[in-house]
Amino acid sequence: MRVVVAVASLAVLAWPVQISMAQSAAPNTPAVAQPASPAAPPSAQLQPALSAVKQSLNSVRVDKWKRGNIRDEAAQNIGQIQRDIDVTLPPMLHDADAAPASLSKLLPVSRNISALYDVLLRVVEASRVIAPDDQVAHLQESLVTLGNARLAFGEHMQTAADAMEKQVGDLRSTVQSQAAKIAATPTPVAVPCTPPAPKSTTKKTTRKPAAGTPSTKPAASTPAGATGAKPPAATGTQPKPAPQQTH
Repeated sequence: MRVVVAVASLAVLAWPVQISMAQSAAPNTPAVAQPASPAAPPSAQLQPALSAVKQSLNSVRVDKWKRGNIRDEAAQNIGQIQRDIDVTLPPMLHDADAAPASLSKLLPVSRNISALYDVLLRVVEASRVIAPDDQVAHLQESLVTLGNARLAFGEHMQTAADAMEKQVGDLRSTVQSQAAKIAATPTPVAVPCTPPAPKSTTKKTTRKPAAGTPSTKPAASTPAGATGAKPPAATGTQPKPAPQQTH
């Protein structure tokens, strides 16, 4: 029965918590609405709020809360928040700091911060029912700080998305303009290449004299009294005289 009464009280008291949170966050709204500087890394926007949440949770003494299921669930949520801040978020923030304009690195951080905010909100609502007032004040203040940091990080993501969209639009316009220039440029006509005329080489031919035609080449002159024929060789026998005819 005590559990039922505590749950009902929690539902009733949740409305003043939300109203007080809205009133506390209202003066900071103009600062959050301003876009984050592109040069600031995501960790610079989120780390102060995460440190404030961690400090508030370390100061919480759950053993001083009223016993029951609400306290047990709040203790589990506090442990989950501490593990998320110490283990899960640091590598995500490291990747986001390395590429602060990359949405693929910023989206995981944004989802994690939103989930962390929801869990912390449940802890604050539980503390309003069964926790001492001083602990409630610390938890509520850290919740407001984390909410402001979450909104500022959302503005940072919006700025990165706008810059990327503009870059893509400019690149598309450049490509279309270059394509239009290429289409408007007349295609040059290819001039046929005429090969040079081959060189005509005249082959010198010598005509042979026909058969039986004396050669026109002058014979070599021989000295007078010289014959071209060699004298017959002398032999040792004399020619016999012809026989005389008798009448």
